[in-house]
Amino acid sequence: MCITEYHEAETMELFREEGRKEGHEEGREEGEILRLIKMVYKKMLKGRTNEEIAEEVEESIELIGQIKGAVLEYRRNCTDGEFDDKKVLEYYKFIICQ
Repeated sequence: MCITEYHEAETMELFREEGRKEGHEEGREEGEILRLIKMVYKKMLKGRTNEEIAEEVEESIELIGQIKGAVLEYRRNCTDGEFDDKKVLEYYKFIICQ
């Protein structure tokens, strides 16, 4: 094996490791948002305001408003009546990218 091939293999492994780390971090972030979506939805059903929810879950009112907006948009477009937090997550991603 020549030195160039060795460094190429080593470099490729570093890229793969960085990709894995990024994937794990994205998964953790999505998991946290999914948890918040479920909590916000339950509190919405109880009639809580954005301010009350934000205080109860210790998050910003802005974040709660974005999540609540995603839940409401999902409910407007949902035809089967079931709550799907993963679909709400897609609405949330769309809202924050605007």
